[in-house]
Amino acid sequence: MALSGDAPLSPTASEAKELLEQRLAHRPAAAELEQQNILRNHGLAPSLQAARDELAKHQLEGKVENFLEKRPERDELLKKGILKNDGDGKIAPALQAKREELERSRLGDKLEKDIAARPDADKLRAQGILVDESS
Repeated sequence: MALSGDAPLSPTASEAKELLEQRLAHRPAAAELEQQNILRNHGLAPSLQAARDELAKHQLEGKVENFLEKRPERDELLKKGILKNDGDGKIAPALQAKREELERSRLGDKLEKDIAARPDADKLRAQGILVDESS
């Protein structure tokens, strides 16, 4: 395969140097790279940074395990009323609050309907259910 012209495949040393200088001129500062979590704090040797990160990870794992051990059992949370017993356990916890809201709304609607349908005082007196206290 023949290339057109006598153009070299790689840049010359001066072209490469010029290209490198351009790229270095536009390189972000170390502080900016640290803020973007690309570059780590260089106040510590890289091998020590890895050890520090591993230690922090193990400490966090220990805290999580400790919290999980201290977490109350489901039955205890049910007794305290923190968890609601949904009967057969088929309702996802995320939907339980909506279910309770719907039940409350249904109860409110039923009460409003019953109050609207109740007989007035004259009708109750006529049926002998309500007696005038003045008599």
